[in-house]
Amino acid sequence: MGTIRSLARRALVHISTRVGKDGLFERPGEAGPPPAPVRPQRSAAPPPAPAPRAAAPRPTAAPAAPTHPARRLALPWDRPAGTRLVDIDGAQALIAPGYGLRLVNHWATWCIPCVEELPLLRALAAELSPAVAMIGLSWDLFDPRGDEEDIVVHVENFGAGHALSWPSAVLGENVDPEAFFRALQVGFDKVPQTWLVDDQGVVLHREEGALNAEAAERLRAAVDRALAAR
Repeated sequence: MGTIRSLARRALVHISTRVGKDGLFERPGEAGPPPAPVRPQRSAAPPPAPAPRAAAPRPTAAPAAPTHPARRLALPWDRPAGTRLVDIDGAQALIAPGYGLRLVNHWATWCIPCVEELPLLRALAAELSPAVAMIGLSWDLFDPRGDEEDIVVHVENFGAGHALSWPSAVLGENVDPEAFFRALQVGFDKVPQTWLVDDQGVVLHREEGALNAEAAERLRAAVDRALAAR
């Protein structure tokens, strides 16, 4: 047993001496070697600052829909499609002085030629200068097919169904046709007819009867002359 202990002690001393020399661990009661000097490390370059994000464009308000020139007339166009019930005074307001150039189309939904000319009127309205108003004046209640309120709604819906971009006034059921003809100096007592009215309330040009290509061209020429003369 003594021999075994002696050999084990020698082996332990040999191992501990070897490990100590190799600096693998501290021997009991002995300070370890001074720590290796710590070299100051260069601090890593800070990461580049993120590129500033471009400011998101502020939402811009949708441009307001242009006001139809007819709405500047002395009438409350109080229905969604701009239809308005008028008496003789209201009809005269459509051609009153001070409201610029206007095309006033006299028509009725029960008038077949009035409906047949609508494509030409739509094309003409699309070409008009913003300085020229297009207005309808319905004679529907001169031959009533229902009560006044129903007819006004019918005219409004009819215009929307035919994609008319202009508003229409409807002559009320109490308007006497003969009194209306005298008040507005209507020489042709039938529909359709289309008038060009200037800023002074003067009827510069009349197309009496349904428009055809030649009549539409005459109206365009009359509008051009009136604009050039301003």
